[in-house]
Amino acid sequence: MAAGAIGDDSRRPGTDHPDAGGVGGSGPSPLGAREVSLRAAVAGGRVVTGDELLRLGTAIAAALAEVHDAGVAHRGVKPDNVLLGPDGPRVVGPGTARTLETAVTAAGPATDVRTYMPPEVFTGRRAGIPADVFGWGCVMVFAATGEDPFRAGSAGCLMHLVLSVDPGLGALPATLRDLVAAALAKQPQARPTARQLLAALTGDAPAVTARPPGRGLRCGP
Repeated sequence: MAAGAIGDDSRRPGTDHPDAGGVGGSGPSPLGAREVSLRAAVAGGRVVTGDELLRLGTAIAAALAEVHDAGVAHRGVKPDNVLLGPDGPRVVGPGTARTLETAVTAAGPATDVRTYMPPEVFTGRRAGIPADVFGWGCVMVFAATGEDPFRAGSAGCLMHLVLSVDPGLGALPATLRDLVAAALAKQPQARPTARQLLAALTGDAPAVTARPPGRGLRCGP
């Protein structure tokens, strides 16, 4: 399967095995040929930077553009569903999150929650194609920083963060900040499409206008 394609990982045992391939590598990986999720790779100490981050973002945007062109939303764009391997990154496992109840997931302790779903889901709207673009922006922040962009000690605090606070983008390369900021727009209609993301990443389109800088992610003591 081509890098960046959205596929089914059910027939691939051990897709989260710690023997990971590179983000955009060609040829054998020094750590083995099996795939690993982006989350598992980061948990193992990896932070994606520079050209690797650009390749990762481009591969995910290309995969999303393909399914969006068919009128389908993935609804599960998050580090767990991005696999890294010797042939490059790919997106797997179409999500099913449509409401607040499925948008919030445990991130370890019962009092620690995170989400990769957008503000509209927290106000009762269905996660559509723009939600995937928001998820792309969140994944880019996670890859660059090693931290979930929206994570809190309670569902209420998490909702506040998603609805009202912009994640800091200082760890991203300057060439990607505006694009990621636009993808994380609070209003779905303000986000670029996946096809526009792809065009901007490959140099086939003008730069995307960014929102104002983020305000940090503190919530509670």
